[in-house]
Amino acid sequence: MPSIFNAPKIISKSDTMLLCCWGGYEECWGDICGLGTVTYKEEQAEKTIVYYDYELWLQPIRRAAIYDCLTEEERRKFKVPHYKANWLFEIEPTSFQCIVNKAKSTGDKSK
Repeated sequence: MPSIFNAPKIISKSDTMLLCCWGGYEECWGDICGLGTVTYKEEQAEKTIVYYDYELWLQPIRRAAIYDCLTEEERRKFKVPHYKANWLFEIEPTSFQCIVNKAKSTGDKSK
């Protein structure tokens, strides 16, 4: 599934991304709805297209709970998304693990 235009050059095959909803789904705007595992990256002249397999969680992790896991710098990046359909930024491994643990504690995992 193609996604994430203008992705940083650092993303690689088998990296795991937190999938956050920024458009089209008002009921979960800014929430993290699952994980994406990079399967392929395509470099084009002015953009990078990342393809990934996704695992949707039964319950999204709400924006307020996400903030609790992020560093101050990450919160600034997450607070105001870029006005593009898709965008990507790196977070610390401890932040990532905190969010995944919150998903596990909701009793979920995936659909």
